[in-house]
Amino acid sequence: MTEQAGQRAECFHCGAPVPPRLGLFVNFKGRMEPVCCHGCEAVAQTIIEGGFDAYYARREALALQAEAARPGRDLEAFDDERFQRGFVREPAPGEREAVLTMEGIRCASCVWLGEQAAGRVPGVLSFNINLMTERATLRWDPVRVKLSQILHALDVVGYRAWPFDVDRHEALIKTNQQRMLRQLFVAGMGMMQVMMYVVPFYLHGDDIEPEFVTLIRWVSLLLTTPVVLYSAAPMFAGAWRDLRARRVGMDVPVVLAIIAAFIASTWHTVIDAGEVYFDSITMFVFLLLWGRYLEVGARRKAMQGVDSLLRLAPRRVDRLGAGGTRESVRVEELLTGECIEVAAGQALPVDMALQSERAQLDLSLLTGESHPVTRRPGDVLPAGAVNLGDPITGTVARIEADSTVSVMRRLIDRAASERPRVGRVADRIASWFLAGLLVFTLLVSVVWWFVEPQRALPIAIALLVVSCPCALSLATPASFAAAISALSRRGVLLARADALEALAGVTDVVFDKTGTLTQSTLSAEIEVVGELPERDCWEMVAALEVGSTHPVGRALLRGARERGINERTLSEREVVVGRGVQATVDGAAWRVGNGVFALAFSVADMTDGVWLSRDGVAVARWRLTAPVRAGAAQLVARLRARGLRVWLMSGDGQPATEMVAQAVGIDAAHGSLLPEQKLKRVRKLQSEGGRVAMIGDGINDAPVLSGADVSIAMSEGAEIAQVSSDAVMVSRDLVAIDTAFGAAATAMSVTRQNLWWASIYNALAIPAAAFGLVTPWVASLGMSLSSLLVVLNALRLLRIR
Repeated sequence: MTEQAGQRAECFHCGAPVPPRLGLFVNFKGRMEPVCCHGCEAVAQTIIEGGFDAYYARREALALQAEAARPGRDLEAFDDERFQRGFVREPAPGEREAVLTMEGIRCASCVWLGEQAAGRVPGVLSFNINLMTERATLRWDPVRVKLSQILHALDVVGYRAWPFDVDRHEALIKTNQQRMLRQLFVAGMGMMQVMMYVVPFYLHGDDIEPEFVTLIRWVSLLLTTPVVLYSAAPMFAGAWRDLRARRVGMDVPVVLAIIAAFIASTWHTVIDAGEVYFDSITMFVFLLLWGRYLEVGARRKAMQGVDSLLRLAPRRVDRLGAGGTRESVRVEELLTGECIEVAAGQALPVDMALQSERAQLDLSLLTGESHPVTRRPGDVLPAGAVNLGDPITGTVARIEADSTVSVMRRLIDRAASERPRVGRVADRIASWFLAGLLVFTLLVSVVWWFVEPQRALPIAIALLVVSCPCALSLATPASFAAAISALSRRGVLLARADALEALAGVTDVVFDKTGTLTQSTLSAEIEVVGELPERDCWEMVAALEVGSTHPVGRALLRGARERGINERTLSEREVVVGRGVQATVDGAAWRVGNGVFALAFSVADMTDGVWLSRDGVAVARWRLTAPVRAGAAQLVARLRARGLRVWLMSGDGQPATEMVAQAVGIDAAHGSLLPEQKLKRVRKLQSEGGRVAMIGDGINDAPVLSGADVSIAMSEGAEIAQVSSDAVMVSRDLVAIDTAFGAAATAMSVTRQNLWWASIYNALAIPAAAFGLVTPWVASLGMSLSSLLVVLNALRLLRIR
């Protein structure tokens, strides 16, 4: 190392600030240059190792020439395709999605302003900021807009966004907390010193000589100035952003109160006449910062369960090559099909198909289950699972961006960043409330100016401070974030924020059978009913079901593999959702699925089992059996104890459906239903005034999951079912579903408590301040305590078990 670049404040690749003690560097011409995250490290190393290091020299030269004409940071690096590979995914054709770290987001007003700034950029499909985690989820059309243009729009309104990286995000949070502590320390010292001088004046003001009074005023001004200029700086920045956006945010009345009190006090100090409010200013700033610091800590605590997911997977892994070669690579570099080795005690970095004889895994942070599980060759192991045994090898099943941990993080981020209906209403009320507050304060000040002029200013200050609707805006996000975090630890991931509100109002719960109340691992027993040999039947059904993610398809494929049959690919193969699979082979029409789909002619028990047919004639039938899941009967009993009606709807035959219903305690069971028939029955329940929760698994359930008021998909189900659902169940403990219903009811109760408290507080505090019954420092204390009370009340939800 010829130069210690650790002193450099900016990332060598993208120019972002490098968090202290991050410790990431790239070697550029003998110099160890710092980078801000693993994504920049990967791209910079690729450019340098590829012999394109002249890019950086040319970039520096151009930057020096254009420095005077180019304000702000250089954002073009974020448009680099190689750079985006580390943090951008494509959820759909023509769309890109990225998770960003947001700097400067402190309250609901900040969230609104940031979302409005990005949302107005043509080509932005969605932009949701999560106040609790200070992260944002961005979707955009790369043809219409570049990522750098979106980031520039956020820069303009005062918010800096960076590609999310776990290490950098954690370091940034620590840096922000340290800055808040410094500002809090300055405000606290200023407050104590000013109060030390002012208290004797309050107690013995008539006995103090005028020259000492003047000295106390000037010293108080000197001590208050750094509190206003340094400690209150974030409030001024927030107010300026709001005013530039032509919006009244929560910092606006706070800053107006500080400015009014400070200017009046300074003027009265200069002319040596009138009241001064330096003690109120310093106390107000200190209490406000103290309250915000505690709120940030409480928000961090509420999201600890979510953040633990981000730290599960390691950033590097051993990749095995031909001839037994081994190479330590970044997780982002892994491709599907590559072979990797996971050491004992290490978490899996990506989803992998196991090649070793067995693997013993700890899934506690993924599913909430404390007991180790054993997996066999061919099983797909989820990223984030901890290897408890010997080193294991396997092939990459899904790359890092699509791994289990990444999907779970995106689901939770989306749920936490979206605002439920009750939260959107509260935000609108708070916005109008602030505007009305300023008008009301002006009217009250005018009245007091004519009644008792010397009291007009302190009453206006107290009114501005005491009525800041921070508690009103925090009431919903604090409660919902705590509930989302608590449920994630139980293995229930909410994909949409409205799911909690919908779950709390459910009257009917509809279960699918296969993979939901019964084990998703089915066993298939064949019954040949035609002239085709049994092995040929297995070969054909394996070819038809190849690549299936449905529990039935997987069961048939597993049975074929157990008999040593390899799947072959059919050129003309079509999946008919909810019915089966069909293909034309050597001029014959082959179908596998339920009897109605596969058979052209009715036969006895045609609705029972899975049928294979050729030109509409039955060839073979498979009877599928699956044991009832542990805890299914207990779950149904708990739901009924809540007063919910429980239904079972299945595509399997009526006898099999009734057998499972009887085993778990469900009275209403309906079998032999096609997807549209299930949906029709759900619609009927809704037309009768019911609010329906659908809990299912598999492609068949996707239409019903979408049509229900709220839906939960089992994690082992097909991907389309999970996308269509409002929540995803990753725990094997079915009783966790009942926990979700309980958490939803509790979350709504706590939210209502918070909203009532915020409303009652403002209803009492505002008239008291308007009539001069509340001093500015008491107003600041009340405002801070009201917001803190709301957050602490919401944290009770973390105790959900």
